Amino acid sequence: MEAKMLPSIAVLVLNYNGCHFLRHCFLSLQKQTYPLQHVYLVDNNSSDGSVAYTRKHFPEVVIISLERNYGFAEAYNRAVAQVEEPFVVFLNNDTHCSPDWLERLYAPISENTLIAAAGSRMLFADHPEIINHGGGYFTLAGIGLDRDFGVHIDDPALPRQPFITAYACGGAMLINREIFLAAGGFDPEYFIYFEDVDLAFRIWMMGYSIVHVPNSVVFHYFSPVFGKESPAKLFLCQKNRLANIFKHFNFVTLARAIIVSLGYDLGRIVQWKRTRQINQIMAIIRGGLFFWGNLPRIIDQRRFSQKFRVRNDPWFYDKQLVLSLAASLKEMKRLKAVKEKLFNAS
Repeated sequence: MEAKMLPSIAVLVLNYNGCHFLRHCFLSLQKQTYPLQHVYLVDNNSSDGSVAYTRKHFPEVVIISLERNYGFAEAYNRAVAQVEEPFVVFLNNDTHCSPDWLERLYAPISENTLIAAAGSRMLFADHPEIINHGGGYFTLAGIGLDRDFGVHIDDPALPRQPFITAYACGGAMLINREIFLAAGGFDPEYFIYFEDVDLAFRIWMMGYSIVHVPNSVVFHYFSPVFGKESPAKLFLCQKNRLANIFKHFNFVTLARAIIVSLGYDLGRIVQWKRTRQINQIMAIIRGGLFFWGNLPRIIDQRRFSQKFRVRNDPWFYDKQLVLSLAASLKEMKRLKAVKEKLFNAS
């Protein structure tokens, strides 16, 4: 690619007290083969010296300093409003990227204007031979399931070329800024978790596509902020997945999704009661109460989402973007086994 023919891309690195991650992240961005990237630190009012460190050691990085911790969703919305590049990348601070990461990530979008967003293959930084995110699926439970999570990168069954995916992980996603804004950006009520799934639903319903790019590689340190199954994470995931269900499915699918959701919660409650994990049970109850308390707003958001719709729910199933209940249960069982093996987590 010739630099004069390439668009400028804003790489937005979100940060909250993650100064210890920034060196590796920014050094990897300095080595990128894509010539027109502009790197920004989007700082959620860190108290660990992240901004001062960046100014001293990476003066080329533009600082977007926010007055408080807005989480993932609203912080990125505010950052996108401040930049002017036609494409933006959402990149976790706890990552470092292969040198051709951005060049390869942009390539599919350059070839097809209907591709609104592209996501990278994310590998575990501590286990770089293992996939953290290889694309994703929607589910009737409102959660996103990471495709190929825990699969070895040498597995011959893995796709090698870009392919459509339900959503791109917000930890390493390139998106057309104009389409992002037209879709309403991230829902700020989500704070963090499944906000990328929510956005992806709207992008697909608008008639655009999302692709996963396997040769665009990012190395990721897994969930250092809230832990792997902490009550804080469970609360956020619960309220956000319920919002996803109510905002995006048509009424027939919604009725099925409510039943699936109740079964999903019941199964988890039974498991946690057996292992006396009361804090986890209370977290999903609080998440449910938060959702119902915000139902009028979510109904308004549903109207906003549905006005974009040019694709019905059966289309999503035909394209295998939404997993069937049987396929979801099978994949969740596989993911649980993989996580127990990798992290000794229940």
